[in-house]
Amino acid sequence: MTDPRLLGPFQVRARLAEREAGVVFLGADGTGAPVAIAVLGAAAANDPAVRERFAAESARLDLLDSAPNAPLGWAAVRHDPGASVGPLLDLLAAAALTSPDAPGAGPAFAPHWSGGPDRGLVPPPFHPPPEAPRGMPVPAIVGVTVVGVVALFLLGVFAARSIVSGGGPVALPTAPSSPPSPSPTPAKDGPPGPVAGPTYGEGEKKYRMKLGGFPFAFDAPGTWGCMRSDRKPYDSRWICRDEGGTFPPTGRGAGGMVAVRRCPGPCDEKQRRTLRKDIAVDDEDWKRIDDTTMYAEVEGELDGEQAIRVAMSHVFPSKRGGKPDTAVDVQLTGPPDERKTMQKLVNEIRARAS
Repeated sequence: MTDPRLLGPFQVRARLAEREAGVVFLGADGTGAPVAIAVLGAAAANDPAVRERFAAESARLDLLDSAPNAPLGWAAVRHDPGASVGPLLDLLAAAALTSPDAPGAGPAFAPHWSGGPDRGLVPPPFHPPPEAPRGMPVPAIVGVTVVGVVALFLLGVFAARSIVSGGGPVALPTAPSSPPSPSPTPAKDGPPGPVAGPTYGEGEKKYRMKLGGFPFAFDAPGTWGCMRSDRKPYDSRWICRDEGGTFPPTGRGAGGMVAVRRCPGPCDEKQRRTLRKDIAVDDEDWKRIDDTTMYAEVEGELDGEQAIRVAMSHVFPSKRGGKPDTAVDVQLTGPPDERKTMQKLVNEIRARAS
């Protein structure tokens, strides 16, 4: 794994600093003059809201050049040797809504590695990530806009070809033409979960997610990361996705939304039906799992490739022994061979929210 050699017209020479949402590189323009370049990481770049903030905040700087719509958006400024790169670090923090000094707010970025971003950047294509923490891949060639495809794939409505609801066996379509994202671990599946499909198996690699605004922690697959992307009507909304997939990120890896909110009134059946309108699943595709949980699976086609979406809407009490007053929504989309992985995360969140 190596850092990129080129970002737009600039040669990349070294790393200067890091934030949860990206990296600041030392580079040089065509005349050899030093520049500093802020680059969004993969998880941050997959969130359109982060890109919008990155573009807006970078416009306040004295830019040499920028490409906020590149696969991993970047912005470059002149850099005097020994000068602070604080403005670029502030840019990354503002784009990601990171507020490290706010007590109790929780992180705005929860990668699957522990600590800060690691040193590696460009992963070998289509191979599982190494045991050591992975980094945030940065392309050597930029300029192709893919974030819209990523957002559509993870959260949007795709053209359904067949509909499957509930946890029963599904006849999966042909695998997509591009290589699927690798399985997080070769461990065997665990027993059936409370919603649909299996739970995590013994020895399966997981990462404990403690997300700001979430009333509970949960285990995500070991190669997944989450990026905060609050949007009404949710009180806390995160975009989580597999970061161990293809490069450049094309949106073909599994991922989607996990979010919580308080019910505006009693979490009765009428209210829950209204809450489910915010999940990109048709009413007729939901199946009741128990008194507090609804689940759906939808198979479809996106950009000529097969995809599957799993979704859950569950209500639970915020205080032990109380009545349900909080809803957690999960909506995940990915290639068909990631169905079990997505189901494991759904089962995990349902179990933690009990």
